[in-house]
Amino acid sequence: MSRLIAAGADVSAWSHRLGTALIAASRKGHIEVVERLLTAGADMNSSGGGYGSALAAAYLNRKNEVVEALRAAEGGLNSKIFRFMDLPVEGALLKILY
Repeated sequence: MSRLIAAGADVSAWSHRLGTALIAASRKGHIEVVERLLTAGADMNSSGGGYGSALAAAYLNRKNEVVEALRAAEGGLNSKIFRFMDLPVEGALLKILY
């Protein structure tokens, strides 16, 4: 991955099946990959794949370390919309939990 990034690969490239690399890495809990992609400028607000967003993918697969990394990253995920629920993040989390 480092070579692809160094060669100028689009870190926010999208595929119909998986969404973005950030969504795929978040879903599987690959924290090192998530951090590299964020550092390289991956768009954490991109949507796609079966989960809709990287945050949703991490949260729904109980990848808490990734959830925290995404929430700590610049950009303010508090305003991010869970695409599949059409609710702000906190509202969606509360709906899932309760």
